[in-house]
Amino acid sequence: MSDIGFDWGELAFGSKKPLQSLKATFIAAPRHISSSRFTQLVKQHLPAGNIVVGIAKEDYIEGFEGQPQFLTLKIDTKLKGIIDKVNGSASKYKIYLLHYFQREAKFVLEKGGFSKVLLVNGSWKYTFHTRPEYYVLANNRIAYEHISPFASEAEAIEYDTHIWPVMAASVSVISPQKLHTELEMLELANSIARFSLDTSYQTGVALGKATEKGYR
Repeated sequence: MSDIGFDWGELAFGSKKPLQSLKATFIAAPRHISSSRFTQLVKQHLPAGNIVVGIAKEDYIEGFEGQPQFLTLKIDTKLKGIIDKVNGSASKYKIYLLHYFQREAKFVLEKGGFSKVLLVNGSWKYTFHTRPEYYVLANNRIAYEHISPFASEAEAIEYDTHIWPVMAASVSVISPQKLHTELEMLELANSIARFSLDTSYQTGVALGKATEKGYR
């Protein structure tokens, strides 16, 4: 453990008391959120107690590797500045970081001793209520809340405008100028699916006109 951080790899087979004693509100390792949204969450939840922010050790939400719309939250200069300001203030409550692999999430939730868990939408694959993490929360009667990754509707619109060209640059799409085989059409649909923001099932469609030599 550092001054403000924990690593689940160190806690997993040892005492959890340093983490459990915080009785913190836990932001389960989320997809990327802005400093504005982070500030909102701090202002809303810090008055009630300590905050532990989950930081995934992976770069992407598990199951969406290589897709920029599913980058995980990392502590950049802005977020570090917010954390340092809070932890250097007279507030009796502080912000802590907990680094872990996403596959460890159910153990973190079960053993962390959190008073409440905040679940940022878009931070897991498939419907949350079908995942083992949900059953850990339900069986242990841990309060949880699903929250938006955005500070406002305007921020969500701005994000949508920004992310599309970034997603386009990350996807390799076969040329539409030539004839394609059935396999290539399926590969194209699969590539297009990576533009989806849907966390349940990403679906892509490739439309082609059949000719004797292939699809155009």
